[in-house]
Amino acid sequence: MKKTFSGYLCGAERILLAPAPATFQLTLQFSARQCPTLYLPTDNQRQVPVKLIVNAAHHHLQLQSKSLQQTWLLFPSLHPKLKVTVEPTGFSWQYGWQNHQVALKRLASQRLVILASQQPLDYHLTIMS
Repeated sequence: MKKTFSGYLCGAERILLAPAPATFQLTLQFSARQCPTLYLPTDNQRQVPVKLIVNAAHHHLQLQSKSLQQTWLLFPSLHPKLKVTVEPTGFSWQYGWQNHQVALKRLASQRLVILASQQPLDYHLTIMS
């Protein structure tokens, strides 16, 4: 199944999947100066948040969770596109030719996927499940 969304966020959040399937893939396109935050499957109260923060302007991708914090340098791109594949045992990301696999166990309560932005964000999102 394939779902496609386009939209605009500014100082807001949008629930993308509720409940999130066990395995799914997101492709997020945005402009080079925008900084989206993707909450990978998280719980309703966000007591177990898993945030993937893209900062294309400063060329890095940051993972924040209670058990793991990691930052990757990204090569500049005129048309940034982040592809994330989520599985019960973790997730992988791809940005241009760069990619990485992250082992991160998903709890049963982690059922929401949320896109957020504190700055203006135009996005195009494709969800494959």
